[in-house]
Amino acid sequence: MREPAYRITPAATLLSISAYHLRRLCETGQVDSDRTDGGHWRVPAVEVERLKRQGVPPIPAPEIEPETAGAPQPVAAVPDDSPAYSDLESEPEVHRERVQRATMRNRLERRKTEFALEEVEDQFQTKARQARTQQEEEQRRAQDVADKAKKENWERNLIERALNALPPRLFGRIRARRSKCCPNAPKAVRAL
Repeated sequence: MREPAYRITPAATLLSISAYHLRRLCETGQVDSDRTDGGHWRVPAVEVERLKRQGVPPIPAPEIEPETAGAPQPVAAVPDDSPAYSDLESEPEVHRERVQRATMRNRLERRKTEFALEEVEDQFQTKARQARTQQEEEQRRAQDVADKAKKENWERNLIERALNALPPRLFGRIRARRSKCCPNAPKAVRAL
């Protein structure tokens, strides 16, 4: 019977590390793990528990071989005691310099990404501000229309009350004047 095992991402989540970190540990053999036929890493549950108890080791530094790192190669065969050979940089210095360059490139890329992210966030904030301003303008217009309608309704009610308070003998005179001067007056006023 196979013992229970985790995939990389769930195991890394349980250990509170990145999947990249755990994958690098599996590749270097610092974590007991197996590879499936499809090339996926499986970390036994026992190993995850051990790493929880003992702690997760740091990611090992990448090993760069001089041939793949592009270390300077002499053009012609030079004897070891030649002054030209001693001017060449030693391998640790080349490695250190390459790591520093890679680090600087990564920092530059990260800063470019952060700058692009800030630009996108600024665009979203500008659009949100514009949407809020437009919404506030629409609300103000709607409030103005409602206030105007309320005022007109109040004026109509005031006129109706005033006309209802008049003695009946004045209705005829008011009716005639009202229909001549104000043809668009409310029906209650024109009916008088």
